[in-house]
Amino acid sequence: MIHPRIKLFFILITIPFLGLAQGSYNNPLSYYGYGLYAPNYLTADIGMGGANSGLSQNNLINIGNPASYHFLYTQQVDVGLASASSNFNINGNTFSTSGGGIRSFAYGFPFGKRFGVGLALKPFSSNNYELAQTSTPTPSSFVTNVLLGDGGFNNFSAGLGVKLFQDSLNIISLGANVNYLFGFATDNAYTLISDASSSNFNTHVYNRTGFNGVYGDVGILYNRRVSKKISLGLGLTYTPPQKSRAFQTVFSGSFSGQPGFELTKDTILFSRDTAKMDLPSSLGLGLSLEIGKGLVLNGSYKTTQFSGGKIFQNNLNISDRSEFSVGVQYIPNVEEYTKLLKVARYRVGGRFVNTGLSYAGRGISEFGITFGLGLPLLKSQSLTSFNISAEVGNRSNGAGYSEQFNNIYVGVSIAPHKFDRWFIRRKID
Repeated sequence: MIHPRIKLFFILITIPFLGLAQGSYNNPLSYYGYGLYAPNYLTADIGMGGANSGLSQNNLINIGNPASYHFLYTQQVDVGLASASSNFNINGNTFSTSGGGIRSFAYGFPFGKRFGVGLALKPFSSNNYELAQTSTPTPSSFVTNVLLGDGGFNNFSAGLGVKLFQDSLNIISLGANVNYLFGFATDNAYTLISDASSSNFNTHVYNRTGFNGVYGDVGILYNRRVSKKISLGLGLTYTPPQKSRAFQTVFSGSFSGQPGFELTKDTILFSRDTAKMDLPSSLGLGLSLEIGKGLVLNGSYKTTQFSGGKIFQNNLNISDRSEFSVGVQYIPNVEEYTKLLKVARYRVGGRFVNTGLSYAGRGISEFGITFGLGLPLLKSQSLTSFNISAEVGNRSNGAGYSEQFNNIYVGVSIAPHKFDRWFIRRKID
């Protein structure tokens, strides 16, 4: 029989909410590889720069390291929304874009005295771009090349964390996730020809790629009480190189009319294929330092070997991604029960990313500063809280490509009242 907590999760994720993965946020960088990558953290983590590899909290789910799941004090449901906007300057051409939607859903709960379970559904990457370039080969004609992309890939993970060892000073934890990667991305390439003296037809190349496969990752956490007021946490996460199932449909032909209103004239190629694709490996290292009851310092480093990824034996033509992030969380008075601003979680962080992408032969780097606020519901006497995070930053290659982005994340982490226990069958005398 399926556990009632698991049933609740699957009921909730049937809501079609992952709008950001396939939303209206148009970013030309999603043209490359798997699309625009979505890092593995929730709203509260973003306020601390996303530094979560070595973090263990009893009141928030940490999907960045499955070894943290057993630290949960009670059940948690976390729903996150995101709004993204960017201003681009590419070779002197400027434009803006924005979009948003529900970004993530997670559910975690303790299981016995030594175990914890974490379930999460979030975007893996998004594929949404619109690019166009026009040339004039002759005075009486012009050729326009248009690239359109939409879709994206999602990731569902189910993980188990276990406390392997504990004494008065040390805790060693181990965790693992089973992940299901799924979704479709569509790429369209149009060549539109205008020539009053000829009857040339436009051309269209359509490529639809889908993923449907299972892969795993593991995590380790080591926590040590250094003194009465200081605790240290060290974390390690690893995703080995693995393969997933991929599907691809390719169509190439000529047409008259305009994109979206095409009248096919000739089919040049039509094929459907199934193959194995190579997923990138990743390695994460994290450090967390808790000072007193209200101050937490975090740092993380993660690298993803995108250079080893392949789709239908084709290299992705991108380099490895690396991300270094730091963050701080401060609570003025953790024992306060009446004044909201005294018990609120104040967060700040920053991150520097080598995206692995390039433009005009130069690598694109990313820098962001984050701010966050966690507001608990004092009257409910539960661990329920609202989390708000904001990020401002830029992506640039130093010449020709520049992007200024502003992202806002809103999340709610829902937990039962301290006298209430979900899914517990009560006995009536």
